[in-house]
Amino acid sequence: MAFTLHGLPVSNGIAIGHVHLISHALLEVSHYHVTPRHLPAELRRLDEALGIVRHELNSLKAATASGQAHSEVGAFLDLHMMLLDDPMLVDAARQHISERRCNAEWALVQQMEQLIEQFDEIE
Repeated sequence: MAFTLHGLPVSNGIAIGHVHLISHALLEVSHYHVTPRHLPAELRRLDEALGIVRHELNSLKAATASGQAHSEVGAFLDLHMMLLDDPMLVDAARQHISERRCNAEWALVQQMEQLIEQFDEIE
């Protein structure tokens, strides 16, 4: 099976070699139900995780701003920071947690997959 991967180059030239595909799944996360009394803690867990990711992205952006990375890297990180504030993603994940009583990571992945399906329908 042969296929081509496209992306932003990190250096000049080409790369030829063997690729090791780790997983066929889009994103594998555990799924479990949350009891009603633990729902507030699960919502806090989502908010804390978003805060950690936001901090890590800001740190990466600061590290790449030194001029050693392509300018596209900063734009790429900005895009991911915008996703963290997107109500179609985050608010819907919160709603999944509250209504379906599921864990935060499962709710987020489910909403991401739903948004991907909606974008695929546009094309």
